[in-house]
Amino acid sequence: MFSFLRTAMDYIQSASGLKVKPRSAEVVEEEESEEFMKRVASSRKMHSPVARIPNTPLGNALQSYKQSLITARSFSVDKMSTALLEEDFVYALSTYCTQFTLQNGMEVLIRPILPCDIVRMREILSNGEISQMSLSLRFNTVTTGVKEHMLKYFTNVDYDSHFAVSALVKDKGVWKGVATARIIEDADMEGLAEWAAIVLDDYHGMGIGSSLLYYISQMASHFCLRQLCAIVHSDNYPVLHWMKKLNSTQELMHDCRYWVFNVPIADSWILNDEVRLRIVNAASGKGFIEEECMNEVRKSVQSLNSAQYLYDGEEDPRKVGLKRDCKERRAPVVSFVSSFEDDIDLF
Repeated sequence: MFSFLRTAMDYIQSASGLKVKPRSAEVVEEEESEEFMKRVASSRKMHSPVARIPNTPLGNALQSYKQSLITARSFSVDKMSTALLEEDFVYALSTYCTQFTLQNGMEVLIRPILPCDIVRMREILSNGEISQMSLSLRFNTVTTGVKEHMLKYFTNVDYDSHFAVSALVKDKGVWKGVATARIIEDADMEGLAEWAAIVLDDYHGMGIGSSLLYYISQMASHFCLRQLCAIVHSDNYPVLHWMKKLNSTQELMHDCRYWVFNVPIADSWILNDEVRLRIVNAASGKGFIEEECMNEVRKSVQSLNSAQYLYDGEEDPRKVGLKRDCKERRAPVVSFVSSFEDDIDLF
């Protein structure tokens, strides 16, 4: 872990020119004080990019790991030189992971989403593993597919104002993604975030969706958020049933009608005490997974060592960081109720 922190400090110094000093014993003691934690919670509510403290360290950890891979490629360094950083990043991810068994005996692994998950998303769409109905309910408009740049948006998150997780199940000895859930903080309304989740049709009614909703509600609370909101299609009866159970209210925001509920969700949402505790721990960065699941996370991390993830699809490292002549575009809200024709394929 110390090697990871040192690399992160070196990267910050080289990128910004700032000197990052190691923490002294006094600083460590201050961080453990109640007054310091109050200041952290307060700063998380601020929207200033300078003063705001990230909700999780995963965004910086991912960028540091990717930078180390780029450097290793540039200098043709042996893979062993990045092995320690790889393990540091795998461990960091694992603290936000959890595993449990559903009532039907199916094993589930929940982990933070990674850029490489775009491959599985493409596979799901091309193989027809998700119905048009499920897509349409997810995007609140008749939808036949999702375009590439939106898939990149879904899988390239900052693990801070935009946090997403993937649920994987073990099928014939192989882990495969079957669901995702995410929260995106509202830039204009303090304490509010929009949420969204989608589960493949073959895995409806098993408790995967409700487990993901409980996870992101716990995480939202950990992020000092007070409420989650979403626009729910009038035909989306399962989610409308959730909203009723959560005593949600309907509010008009951004010219749309949202269902809003308080977080965290009550403990009674997850009846199994052990599963509930595992989800709570993972959502607060204190998760634990067994070696088999750790190997699955490690395999996903190792797949990031590819040009399409390191260089945004460019093979030449010299092209990394070059400014492209394109118009800046504001990211859409999670529910995508605006149903922009350029983002999703419509009838």
